[in-house]
Amino acid sequence: MEMTLSEHWNELLDYAELFYLEWYDMEGVMLGLGYATSLYWLLLMLELAWDALSGKRTSFWEPLANWSFYLLNKAAEATLYGMIIGVTFVLIEDFAITELPINYMTWAICLIACDFSYYWMHRCEHRVRVLWALHSVHHSSEEYDLSTAVRLFWFLDFTLWIFFAPLLIIGFNSLQVLSCMLIVFTYMTWVHTQKIGKLGWFDKYFNSPSTHRVHHGANRQYIDKNYAGILVIWDRMFGSYEPEVEKVRFGLTNPVDSNNPFEIGFHEIISLWSDLRSTDSWAVRFNYLFKGPGWKPGSKTSSANPINSPEAES
Repeated sequence: MEMTLSEHWNELLDYAELFYLEWYDMEGVMLGLGYATSLYWLLLMLELAWDALSGKRTSFWEPLANWSFYLLNKAAEATLYGMIIGVTFVLIEDFAITELPINYMTWAICLIACDFSYYWMHRCEHRVRVLWALHSVHHSSEEYDLSTAVRLFWFLDFTLWIFFAPLLIIGFNSLQVLSCMLIVFTYMTWVHTQKIGKLGWFDKYFNSPSTHRVHHGANRQYIDKNYAGILVIWDRMFGSYEPEVEKVRFGLTNPVDSNNPFEIGFHEIISLWSDLRSTDSWAVRFNYLFKGPGWKPGSKTSSANPINSPEAES
């Protein structure tokens, strides 16, 4: 018998309740992430105070724009939208081919698997324009400090779950996967700084401030490089690693030139929409959506940035 809308809604709430009840089993992990988050905010405030007192910062518009994104994200998470990943994970978990136990071994494997998934998610965000339209917000600042870490578009959760869903099919617990995701994302906060230089051997194996500065660079040799979350080994394995040599120029190759969070957030979406409307060909529209931001009809590249296209090189 077909379920009514009310019955569907009650089933959704049951899944949400199950998700949040299971969440308490990860209390130790969440407590550690809470301490790490508190430390991040403390370091952020110290960094801004240092820059202000030393005269390196005379304007706070960029950090304010970054915090605006953080607050908008938190507001979104307080609505039903904030349940997207949790409920989706619980639903997908029903299709798992096996059920892996939660122990030290699966925690270690799950964390490495999440880091691997993060690498490919991040790489796709640069090389698929519809994803770049959301992710470009994070790269739009021409400044680079700890506040840049929270400069994230508030609708990223609509696509985020896709890249981690295979781990649920394999048999990892949904709360374990989500916890490992949060560990990777939390780790990423501290690498957004210019206060820490190169770290020798650490830079070769782990994502670091030096490695991630390259990722945010608009310099020709830095574009589409260093997608790592925690382990740089993925970049080395798949040919996207680039060391920091030349001084990094931060921001987009086509700057937004605004501190308005809504203009920053929708700038690339509006540009993509304009391109979709410029043609009647569904094949061209498909390419605009799923090839790189540099793609135009007749181009031979699907690079994640126009500066890498053959036309830009000439």
